[in-house]
Amino acid sequence: MKPLLRSNLIAVSLIGIPISFLTSFTNGKPKIIGTKMPEITGLTINKLKIDSSYFKNKVTLITFFYIACSPCMNEIEALKKLKTNKDFQVLYIAPHTAWQMKQFNGDHRNMYSDIRNYYKSGKIDFEILPECEKEAIRYPGEKKNAIKPECARISSLFTVFGYPATFIIDKKRIVREAYYGFSTENGDTTGLQTYQKAIDRLLKQH
Repeated sequence: MKPLLRSNLIAVSLIGIPISFLTSFTNGKPKIIGTKMPEITGLTINKLKIDSSYFKNKVTLITFFYIACSPCMNEIEALKKLKTNKDFQVLYIAPHTAWQMKQFNGDHRNMYSDIRNYYKSGKIDFEILPECEKEAIRYPGEKKNAIKPECARISSLFTVFGYPATFIIDKKRIVREAYYGFSTENGDTTGLQTYQKAIDRLLKQH
């Protein structure tokens, strides 16, 4: 069984299936493929401005990442193995605040970085775009420090229903590939190979 396919939910952390998910596929293929990527804006935790100019003439792998998602942790180390190229970039988008992602990717021990350490994952080496300006309301009975998606400002535009969700964008900002989930099996490189083949193909296009 292949661990990573366009329409398979394999090793994916679900966040609750929205109604829009039911109409987001045609014959097993995500409808977003072949369309212009949604307009997204914001600042990464390194204060890099993200807008349409960021994607111009670049092949971009966008991965939607959630702190409490075990397959996302496996993907962190895998993406570091992608071949570097001046015309290729990786952008993480997270349904968390900038403060939460700085804590997760920082050197000091805290409830967020402890998750990364638990999975023996290193830091994210790429730009991280937080979706949320503030944390969501915690309801009665819900733990105050519960880790969960805080908003869906950007992920809803891509119909993200679980994590990780990975999209590969061409130099003209067209979504060419969409994948859901990532293999958690030790030594499995199928997902990485799938990404790399798509990236190499798109880098050859003008």
